[in-house]
Amino acid sequence: LTQLKCSPENPGRFRTPYGPVLDFQQLYYFTPETFNASNVVGLIQHFKDNCLVVGELEILFRLKGNDLIVSKSLESAFTKIRHKTFLHFSKKLEGYPETEKLKQTDLTNNQLISVQHILSDLKQYPAHELLDLYKNERLLVQFIDGVPTSCLHWQKISTDVIEIVTMATSLQDRRKGLGTAILNQFFSFASSKFTEVILKVEVNNLSAIKLYEKCGFRNIEEESEKWCYVTFSEKSV
Repeated sequence: LTQLKCSPENPGRFRTPYGPVLDFQQLYYFTPETFNASNVVGLIQHFKDNCLVVGELEILFRLKGNDLIVSKSLESAFTKIRHKTFLHFSKKLEGYPETEKLKQTDLTNNQLISVQHILSDLKQYPAHELLDLYKNERLLVQFIDGVPTSCLHWQKISTDVIEIVTMATSLQDRRKGLGTAILNQFFSFASSKFTEVILKVEVNNLSAIKLYEKCGFRNIEEESEKWCYVTFSEKSV
């Protein structure tokens, strides 16, 4: 178990015989490449035998390459399960005019609230996190007449590779070419330091897939992922 995410608003509670109660919203289990169906069954049985859920708990299983065997094992063991399938895309950063620095002014309080709202469908960002990302040029924001219209959050993966974590355009400004514009601005900035940019997108987000392919991304089929969200409750364990 590699990550616990806390939620003070509506925490789940997880108790083992070996330690105190932990409060968190989601518990993540990242599976290695060799993880197979028998491992999943063993993990589930161990969990049911040794753990007590107080309230409700959601566990996310991230399966590389849409592992159908593991997915079916989870479906046979749990009744409350939902899925998301993600495609992985990659693009080489070549042929762009290099920009060393982003020309961004400080965000006002109202602009910060707008940025939070634009990104809220993808991820809930605390204000302090957005300000830190913006200050360190990990968050690119485009404006029209001082109003944020598009946002792009990225992170460094390796010396040469970066990942687009989230990208969104305000609802009223979509289908105006703003997504392409912020991507091209980002490519110019990133190409001075990196050689490749990657991202993942949900398989049914057809408009985003069309945009990324238009901007030169290619789908890496072998890197696709299936996310299985399994919900436990006091009655189900």
